[in-house]
Amino acid sequence: MVEAKWKQSKYSPSLEEYMSNAKISISLELAIQSTLFFLDEPISDGQIMHVDYLRIMDIVNAIGRLNNDIQSYKVIYVSSIFDIVYWY
Repeated sequence: MVEAKWKQSKYSPSLEEYMSNAKISISLELAIQSTLFFLDEPISDGQIMHVDYLRIMDIVNAIGRLNNDIQSYKVIYVSSIFDIVYWY
């Protein structure tokens, strides 16, 4: 939604703005968390809210989004959907 507004207004976000939104929109954390609950080991709320876990998820989301942007660059460029590769 945020990226659509940027595109519509022809706004070029800073790298920090883009990545802040990108890490949320990739939704890898949701996929990873739902997988964790099917493991044999019980996972507590404290483990999921631990600062180390949160930092790892932040990094996973950033890497996932950057990888997605790089892999889809040609398709996105043709369709005029903005991503980090387009802007930078």
